[in-house]
Amino acid sequence: MGQIYSSARCVIVWVGPKSEDGDLAIDRITTIASRVKVNFQTAQLSSITDDLHWADYDEPLQLSDTEHTALFRF
Repeated sequence: MGQIYSSARCVIVWVGPKSEDGDLAIDRITTIASRVKVNFQTAQLSSITDDLHWADYDEPLQLSDTEHTALFRF
């Protein structure tokens, strides 16, 4: 899938109707995406900030219960 998306000029995705915490979920996804680089060939993450925990599979993301719930619902 990474190969398909990386070659696309435009990707449109519909994930369902808006929920009350959908904006929070999108905001957190954007935050996470701005802090890691994904190598789609190896499925490896690397941090692009000084905070290396963003790309550490063994360290849980430092998110509140509300943020976790929003991401789960999303």
